[in-house]
Amino acid sequence: MADEAALDLSKFKIEPIRAKPGRLTQFCGYPEIDHWIEREAYNQHCKGFRRVYCAYEEGSEQLVALYSLLMEVVTVRRPKPIAGVRLTDPFPALGIGYLAVSTSIQRKGLGSLMLADALTRAVALADVVAFPAVKLRAAEPWLVEYYGQRSFLQYDSTDEQRMLVPTRTLIEAARDAV
Repeated sequence: MADEAALDLSKFKIEPIRAKPGRLTQFCGYPEIDHWIEREAYNQHCKGFRRVYCAYEEGSEQLVALYSLLMEVVTVRRPKPIAGVRLTDPFPALGIGYLAVSTSIQRKGLGSLMLADALTRAVALADVVAFPAVKLRAAEPWLVEYYGQRSFLQYDSTDEQRMLVPTRTLIEAARDAV
């Protein structure tokens, strides 16, 4: 959902979190995520609970966007096949957690860049370890449509914001892009 004042995305570098971010008042506008970024992101990355990737503008130490990746066990009562993939209950998935962009530059394309980076890392990881899906939870109901346009599907009738994309779908898309 980029607006007319899109950013020059080539000026941003995505890399593992560099340091504890410290105080970030209303980083993305979601108190739970802001609190996690301030107090937990760096520690969880260092302890290996999840990998946190941040976007930094060239020449700046200030993070402007981030997401995390972690392995999860997903439990869904009687999961249905999704995109031809029959899931067991429970099933392992690579989780994209807390994808967030600073409020000052939201809706200018950086979130899409972060998601693309996360999915690229997922495809690379699929060469090393098997997992049937990548999952996330849309922070807002309107984001369900956004993620749906990027191949994510709703999989939990009790929480329609929980979405996944089969790993096979990502691998096929990457192969087709070459």
